[in-house]
Amino acid sequence: MPEPIRNSLRDFLNNLQGPLNFANDALQGDFGRAKDTVVRFVVNSTLGMAGLVDLAGRWGIPYHEQDLGITLGVWGIPEGPYIVVPILGPSDVRDFSGEVAQGFADPWNILAADNNLLWVTFARGGVSGIDQRARYLDTLADIERTSLDYYATIRSLYRQRRAAMIRHERKNLPPPAGFTQNGGPAPSAAVVNQAPLQAVVYAGPNGAEVSR
Repeated sequence: MPEPIRNSLRDFLNNLQGPLNFANDALQGDFGRAKDTVVRFVVNSTLGMAGLVDLAGRWGIPYHEQDLGITLGVWGIPEGPYIVVPILGPSDVRDFSGEVAQGFADPWNILAADNNLLWVTFARGGVSGIDQRARYLDTLADIERTSLDYYATIRSLYRQRRAAMIRHERKNLPPPAGFTQNGGPAPSAAVVNQAPLQAVVYAGPNGAEVSR
């Protein structure tokens, strides 16, 4: 699809995350970000034509990703074992539990279920995964080509990214390593506008993980 259409679709999907982002911002006690989320949602839902145009971003209020897994991490709940969920890809016990709970709490999912439109929920998740994979396809291909142990690299990238998001870092995040080696989509439906990877973790001698 042409880039302007891809960007508009991404902005629309980001806007749908507004209510959940606000709830997680508030639960984390980050009321400054919560205010920004409300302003973004109101501006983009009205002047931005239901979020198809990210006017708030152009006016200096950038999008930030939030989810219940990040909130649980901020509260100090440990991540638990690293797991690879079928179809969904890399995750851990904390993030997967948060993803499931957040899916039930998503107001758009509830609205779709109440109107017998569950297919809309699945379509939204599928489009989000395709969009996210498309933006990081080249980066992930480089990682797979250059890493000595692709599984260990993806595991490290996933943990690094989630730890950085819990610390509320906004720049230079590792890419979302939420893709299986055969191309499964990321576990989160949220779409991230972040800088590309600057450091890649490799499996060193005896399985140790090193970066450069």
